[in-house]
Amino acid sequence: MSALAAAGHQCLAINLPGHGGTGPSSSTSSSNGSRSDLNGDDLEDCYSVPAAAAVVEGAAAAAFGPGTPCMLVGYSMGARVALQIILQQQHVMHNIRHADLTPSDQLSAQIAGEFKVSWAGAVVISGTPGIPDPDLRSARILKDAELAEMLTQLGSERFLAWWYDQPLWRSLRSHPGFSRLLQKRGLEQRGNEQGLALALKHGSTGKMKPLWGQLKGCQLPMLLVAGELDTKFAGIKRRMAARLRQGPAAAAATAAAAGGSGSSSSVEGLSAAELGAQIQQQQQQQR
Repeated sequence: MSALAAAGHQCLAINLPGHGGTGPSSSTSSSNGSRSDLNGDDLEDCYSVPAAAAVVEGAAAAAFGPGTPCMLVGYSMGARVALQIILQQQHVMHNIRHADLTPSDQLSAQIAGEFKVSWAGAVVISGTPGIPDPDLRSARILKDAELAEMLTQLGSERFLAWWYDQPLWRSLRSHPGFSRLLQKRGLEQRGNEQGLALALKHGSTGKMKPLWGQLKGCQLPMLLVAGELDTKFAGIKRRMAARLRQGPAAAAATAAAAGGSGSSSSVEGLSAAELGAQIQQQQQQQR
C-alpha cells in the first residue's frame, strides 16, 4: 500500500466486518464490532465472505465513485474476499453478455453495476478460492469455530502470542520489527475479540463457496503472490495459476525468501510494480 501510494495511486485500506471495529452495519453495530440482536443464520450472513465483499464494494464506490477502475489487493481472508469480488463480477458480466438472465434480471444487474466501481484486476496474497472437498470443508469449519472460541476465552493479546508462536510464522518472528508488530496488533484488537471471533467463525474458508471452477473464465489480470517458505499457499498459487492460464489472462509471482506472512519488501515491490502497470493500462483503455 505504501509503495502504491508513493507511486501516485489513490489507496483505500478497509477493515472487514469484525476487524478494526467494523460491524455488519455501522448504524447498529456495537462498539466491539458485533450486534446483540443477531444470531444464527443472521450472523453468518453478516460476517461471511460475500458480506465482506459487499462492504468492500460499498466502501470503494463511496471513496472513488461508481464506474472508477480499481484494483484489489488482499491478503489471507482479504485475498479470499478479493477473489469473491472479481470472480462474481466476471460471472455477472458473462451472464449478461450471453443472455443467461431474464430481461428483468439483466436490468437489475446493470442498475446494480452503475453503483459500483469497475474492478480491473487483483493482487491475491496467500489466498485460496476455497476448499473443494466437502469433508475438508467441514473439518475447517470446526477448526475455525474452535479458534474463535479460544480467541474469546484468551483475549486478543494472549491469543496473538499463541498464534504467532505457530511454525507458520517462524521467519516473521526473526524479523527485527516483529515485537513492535505484535504489540501493535494486540492494541488494535483489544476489546474487539467478539467481532474478530465472529469473522473467524463465519468467514471460515470452510464456509466459503469454492471458486476454483470460475478461475478458468477470468478475463481480468490477477497477480498471485505466496511466500516461498509457505509451502501450502505456494502450492495453491501454482494450482490457481494453472487454472488461470487456461483462460484469457493471468499473472503469477513467487516472492523470494518470504514467509507465510507475505510481507517482505520483495513482495511489496513486486506487487506495486505489477499492479501499478495494470492500473495504468486499464485506465488508458477506459479513457
